[in-house]
Amino acid sequence: MRIGIVLIAAAMVVAPRLAMAGQTTDPIPARVLDESQKTSPPTSSSTFHAKFFLEDALTTSAFEDAIAVPYPPALAISWQNRTSVDAILQWKPLKSLSFTVSDRANLYVQDQQAFTSRDTIRNDFREGYVTWEPHTSVYVEAGRINVRNGAALGFNPTDFFKTRALVGQASLDPSVIRQNRLGTLMVRGQAIWSGGSASVAFAPKVMSPSPVIESDPLGVDPQIAATNAAARVLGTLSFDVLNLSPQLLGYFERGRSKLGINVSRPIGNAVIVYAEWAGGQEKNLITRAIEFGQQTGTLPDTAPVLLPTRTWTTFRNDVAAGFSGTLATKATLNVEYHFHQSGLGGGDWGNWFDAGGTYDSAVVSPRVRQRSAGASDATPRVRARVVAAGVRERSRTHGVCVR
Repeated sequence: MRIGIVLIAAAMVVAPRLAMAGQTTDPIPARVLDESQKTSPPTSSSTFHAKFFLEDALTTSAFEDAIAVPYPPALAISWQNRTSVDAILQWKPLKSLSFTVSDRANLYVQDQQAFTSRDTIRNDFREGYVTWEPHTSVYVEAGRINVRNGAALGFNPTDFFKTRALVGQASLDPSVIRQNRLGTLMVRGQAIWSGGSASVAFAPKVMSPSPVIESDPLGVDPQIAATNAAARVLGTLSFDVLNLSPQLLGYFERGRSKLGINVSRPIGNAVIVYAEWAGGQEKNLITRAIEFGQQTGTLPDTAPVLLPTRTWTTFRNDVAAGFSGTLATKATLNVEYHFHQSGLGGGDWGNWFDAGGTYDSAVVSPRVRQRSAGASDATPRVRARVVAAGVRERSRTHGVCVR
């Protein structure tokens, strides 16, 4: 059972503009205007904007006793209270130069944890970058940037920088989860024109990858080892053809380069249809998970692959397609189909359960598959699924879920 108590307060600090207009019946002599222009001090273009959000959420949980894979002790808590302060700051000292910072500070008080614990305070440094506009509609950015791509809601095959970028889950809404995540250290150039845009981003490897489960002694680790564990390049090209707004993407990473495309089109005033595709040479999910565990020291180098699987590299596809419609009640409905070829199919699930022993399917399926589908990088663990309103499929490889 989950009970959420949310208090949201927003404040915006905006530099006001003052406008004064006055006119007399007699025209002002030109010499007077010239003198006023000479003596008037130059107006400053410096602006500062700030948005703050305060949120408090209380969660209580009840756990089943008979489950196939017990929860880790750190997660099996009966209650938790989280207080968060969210800030987005932007300073523009010059017309062509701006600085942006996005951060979230959290205070956790929960069952089985002392208030003085190192896990009580956690800071999520999401973004911090500088933007320079050397020419009209040409931008250069450097720093920690949250790059998002894709038109779908629940799964974005072309959102290549989502891997290991999620922070503490403050909402079940996929669109909120996509916004509240860590950016990547990179340099990005972008050009915009009347018919489209193009961009190139380079993210260097800064540190070796860290284990998935890792606790920082001070709770303020920026997690660079999660977002910049490999050198990556992303190029995009957007243009307008037949009102489809296509976007072409090229993503380059050692051992996992991909091509992608996004398209969307409005139908009437209330419906938007969209589709995403990404494909490239890569190993399947099971093999990549074992290799990642060995690379980070979570698993020994000699750990065998317990589940029968094909370990070679081949071309694999990811697809997300659906529509978003606004109903008469001003509610929005999203229906999507997701296909992740590297994910687990029916045979893989059978091997998974066989390896774990014989359990009642009514007990095993929901719990184990929920944890498998709830990916830390918003990538489905099942091979194909249909979702409504972005709710993750839990109990079957193919299914429909409605919220």
